[in-house]
Amino acid sequence: MNSNPSFKFRRWLRSNGVPASLTLVLALGTSSSPEPARDSASASAPAHAWIRTPSRDFFGLRLGMSREAAHERLDRIGHPQGSEREEGDAETWALRDPRYGFITVGFDRSEHVSWYSLFVRRGGAPVLLRDIGDLAHAQRRGNYIYVWSLPARSGRPACKVIARSQNPDTLQSLSVSSLHADARAPGAVADSAR
Repeated sequence: MNSNPSFKFRRWLRSNGVPASLTLVLALGTSSSPEPARDSASASAPAHAWIRTPSRDFFGLRLGMSREAAHERLDRIGHPQGSEREEGDAETWALRDPRYGFITVGFDRSEHVSWYSLFVRRGGAPVLLRDIGDLAHAQRRGNYIYVWSLPARSGRPACKVIARSQNPDTLQSLSVSSLHADARAPGAVADSAR
């Protein structure tokens, strides 16, 4: 018979119908050993199941959505920058959000969203880089540029999410682009936090 209190607690949780995944979480707080306790359910879970990947949709915008659908969404959260909407490949909108001040949306030849970039609001609520995704699993380019390559999923195209900053903690801009988008997605220049 095992006299380890952590083992007894896990056994009690399982015998009282607590799911195995919750049993592990509760038992970790009581474990006296440096190694986390593992039961058969947690041992079979893939190691990457706990990696936090960034979202590919922000403010309801999705890669591949039509210009018309994007405008409907953008009209709810902001207004076009300038007196008229741009009819070119990209449009900039001012947002009514405490964190993000502007968004620039790029369209492909078939009038579908191929990329977009969000720019944090100067003096607004900060967005932490670590809240975008797991920085340890991003490709790092430069001092504070993090790139996540996300595979195609549920009918959504493969894409890249790029977080940029000039400091180690807070975001300046965030871009989402399809892997086939051309190189016109703008990056944040030094003073683009607007």
